[in-house]
Amino acid sequence: MSVFYKEIRRWWGQAIVITLAVMVSGCAARPYKMTNFFTSKAINDLREKRVAVIPFKNLSPIPEATDMLTDEFNLQLGKLGKFRLIERISIQELFKEQDLDPERIDEATAVKIGKMLGANAIILGTVTTYYPYKYKEKKEAEEKEKKELERARIEAAGAPKTVVIIEQQPEKQPVFVPPGQQKDKEKGWEKDKDKEKEKDKEKDKEKDKDKDKDKKKEETEVKKDEGNPWVALAIVGGIILTAGILFFALSPKPTAEIGISVRMVNVETGEQLWQAKETFKGNDPRIQALVDPQDRDKLVKDVEFLSQTLCREFALTIEK
Repeated sequence: MSVFYKEIRRWWGQAIVITLAVMVSGCAARPYKMTNFFTSKAINDLREKRVAVIPFKNLSPIPEATDMLTDEFNLQLGKLGKFRLIERISIQELFKEQDLDPERIDEATAVKIGKMLGANAIILGTVTTYYPYKYKEKKEAEEKEKKELERARIEAAGAPKTVVIIEQQPEKQPVFVPPGQQKDKEKGWEKDKDKEKEKDKEKDKEKDKDKDKDKKKEETEVKKDEGNPWVALAIVGGIILTAGILFFALSPKPTAEIGISVRMVNVETGEQLWQAKETFKGNDPRIQALVDPQDRDKLVKDVEFLSQTLCREFALTIEK
């Protein structure tokens, strides 16, 4: 037991160090800075020029992700006050008239659409990731349930039929034993039973002796540490802190998650003027540092608020 107490003390110390490290790292997280982008100097020639944001392609499993992120990016780009944005309604009407599908538009077609709209530049985007809060966990639970049902169905359909064959045993014929021999046999059986009982008693005595020895050892070791009040604190604190840290570190945290890839193309020259690509997770401390402390929980649970933060950071890279 004394070795156990020493180990608990060691765990307790390590648990405190790990806990402090996690707290410090979470509190000291710096705001995220976009680095996965480039901007051409030629983009400055488009100041106050007409720009059209084409409906984004959607690679996520959520159909409404296209409209939400296209509208949000258009809004955040307009807040810069750097371009004259073509109205979304005009773009949508053109797509309906020309029977255009955002999922099938390449860059050459997008340039033609830009010319039809009278735009100097177009912005094309792709929704690479779009997961509302707890979407992944729900889908995983559904997939697991489907697999279990399918496995049960296959096992039920392919299980071999069991055939039980009952064989009749031949009846035993009674054997005649003379009275004298029967008594001798009974005496022999009684002697064997007595010997077995004596052996069992001896075994039980040996087990009791071993148990007494173990108890005495345990009592002796416990007494060594009974006078130290830190033992109880080490046991309780070490177990609670270690268990808490392991649970926090190993358990997956549900969160909203969004990723987009966006680029700007000059309609007249076909030159790519700007491009950015990134994925934001609402529970990332660096992403949470971008908003006020009271809004950080919204980044995790509100996918629209996360998309607003993402598109804002994307738009800001155009000015850099």
